[in-house]
Amino acid sequence: MKLRETIIIFLFVTVLLISGAYYYVSHMVPHKTQLIEFDIKVTSGAPGFNLDKDKMHFGDVCIQCPVTRQITIRNDNSFSERINFKIASTSLPLTNWISIDPSSYVISPGKTHYFQVTASPSYEAKKKLYEGSLVVNRYKAFPW
Repeated sequence: MKLRETIIIFLFVTVLLISGAYYYVSHMVPHKTQLIEFDIKVTSGAPGFNLDKDKMHFGDVCIQCPVTRQITIRNDNSFSERINFKIASTSLPLTNWISIDPSSYVISPGKTHYFQVTASPSYEAKKKLYEGSLVVNRYKAFPW
């Protein structure tokens, strides 16, 4: 009798652990990560622009002059995706100058959403070229 109860408890715990691991891997670990490189050239002159497609250029930006670019993300999967952004840069103030609206969003299958990325150098900015990457993490959205 005790052996049978022990086997049932062991099987229940095993199923629970496997279910938890599956849930974690499918919803908490990004199934796709993209890097979008960008640069901002802080100047004191008039704003400029750059149309090269090698990265997202904010162009010549004056201090406290917000400049916005748009990112388009489409969900071609059969499940909803949760999109989350992070700024990667070796230059500490750069992470404070970039804002993304919305910063997180759930996109339904087959749908497209547009995100506004705004760069606004603060008063402490030195006149130089700053570079970084926008990390786009795509997760399988929770079913509820």
